[in-house]
Amino acid sequence: MIDQGRGQRVLSIGDSADRYAALIRENVAWALFYARMDHHHIDVSEDATLPDLSRFSAIVLCMEALHRLDQTWLDGIRRFVTLGGGLAVVYRGWNAALSDLFGISSQSGPPDFVADEVEGLFFPSDLLPGFHNLRLTPAEISGHTSYDLKPHQDATVLATSSGGRPLAWLTRFGEGRVIFWNTVILGEKRARGLIVQSIAAVQRMSVLTVANVATLQIDDFPPEMFEQTLEPIASEYGGMDNLTFYDRIWYADMVSLAQEHGLRYTWLTVFDYDDTVPPHALEFEPDGKRKPAASKMPFNSAAAQSAAHAGEMGLHGYNHFPLLLDLWRTSDQMIRALNSAAVEWRASGLGPLPTTYVPPNNEYDEVGAIALSRTFPEMRAICGLFGSGDVQRGGNREFGPEPWNPDLFCLPRATSGYELSDITRFVLASQIGTMGVWTHFLHTDDVYETPDNFPNRQGLRNARSLPWRVDENGEKTGLFHRFEAGMEFVCSTFPWLNFVETRDALPILKAHLKNEVHVGFGSKTIVIRSTYPSWFQLRINDGRQLNPVGLSNAEIMDVQRGRTFTQYTLRSTKPDVRLEMI
Repeated sequence: MIDQGRGQRVLSIGDSADRYAALIRENVAWALFYARMDHHHIDVSEDATLPDLSRFSAIVLCMEALHRLDQTWLDGIRRFVTLGGGLAVVYRGWNAALSDLFGISSQSGPPDFVADEVEGLFFPSDLLPGFHNLRLTPAEISGHTSYDLKPHQDATVLATSSGGRPLAWLTRFGEGRVIFWNTVILGEKRARGLIVQSIAAVQRMSVLTVANVATLQIDDFPPEMFEQTLEPIASEYGGMDNLTFYDRIWYADMVSLAQEHGLRYTWLTVFDYDDTVPPHALEFEPDGKRKPAASKMPFNSAAAQSAAHAGEMGLHGYNHFPLLLDLWRTSDQMIRALNSAAVEWRASGLGPLPTTYVPPNNEYDEVGAIALSRTFPEMRAICGLFGSGDVQRGGNREFGPEPWNPDLFCLPRATSGYELSDITRFVLASQIGTMGVWTHFLHTDDVYETPDNFPNRQGLRNARSLPWRVDENGEKTGLFHRFEAGMEFVCSTFPWLNFVETRDALPILKAHLKNEVHVGFGSKTIVIRSTYPSWFQLRINDGRQLNPVGLSNAEIMDVQRGRTFTQYTLRSTKPDVRLEMI
């Protein structure tokens, strides 16, 4: 059996000449970086020498052209798994000499692709925490390009298509474990948690360091006010104007929910929803506040003060216009508007200037990122989108320093909305499964984004015209109760998850990404050495348990028991931790 006393270390094997697998190689690198796993990558096109596999606890194959592995590699991988090592095949590839490792006993020649496109995704097993029973439609996920393969009957199926075709399975080979993904979707950014959790599932024991941070951001608060109350609020709260609805109903409900579940919000304000660029001539009252245009509702400073004093208030813009040079024409125009926002901020009594910025429409460019720091030198976090958007317009960001302005730290948002649909659950489970982080946002006015109010707009955030609380029959079908149900699901599934304001999340995430973690496995002990005290998850797949009285410098915060594994979430009190197994 492999001596795990050498520690937890992951070897990824790729091929730079395999252009089809370029995305999976990049995804594996990012996933293991975020998970703080000791990781070594080898490129078979540049180095054909087989490394000493006894130094590793798991191997990840992230290449399609597995036929390029010569006999030395094939023999080494077989011996590694036979003696107890873990193997995760995270991008469907084929080599007949490894078919029995892959859990396929009746295929010798090269397999054909499935004749009809395999679509959708369903997780029937609990082996990947957070994903169990999730079902995604073909419209939500497709393009598996699977081989026409089926696992042997002793394999545990982890994921299937909508039609029931196995797409991922776990099998035993000798003393080792193997997961084979018969799909290419793990090359997608939103699937990184499946990579990390697959690696955790194939080892006898694994340690995953988690940042343990959840942020909930509310864009456009205080909301834009309309003189006329629109549906569905007009019917649900007959005779109530918008200002009263948001003050007495919406805000009260959101604060009550936060208090009940220990949530923390970051509110993002806009001072003028007029999208004119550059901003109109600014006229100010004697107290420094801007004079609103006669046709506009004034900025609700009372609501903004209430939110700022209870939590964090961040900046969403002077107006709701992205800091893009092709819109503003010059950086001076951007700075003029941002300076106006600073004046309004102080005049409205919102406290210290903001440290969190969320770009309108989730867009900005290099000129905008630099202008932001020139105007707000205290600004630290910039929060665009994580899994979508144009990189050249501030989208598709990774966690870390903003590439255009290292004075800012990217803390991108992964999910949005009041309703945690299955695809939203998938993305949040993947983000949490990668590094113990969830970044979510919603808008104050989602309830108004209905087909009746915006008949020509695509991607409406309330396409079913749901009410805020209850429908005409008194049923709790509204956005608030759906958000409440989603928060109850998250808090029960991940009870250890720490909800914080964005300004508090920033130092935690920075420390997590700098944390150097080394894990050593003995026959009955686990030693974890890290740069900082941290949270981590210990997954045990071989039937043993953690001895609660054998902990040194750590405390158990949660225990999740699966059918064939146990996962402990622990918080360390010092950088060096010792655990004992029974």
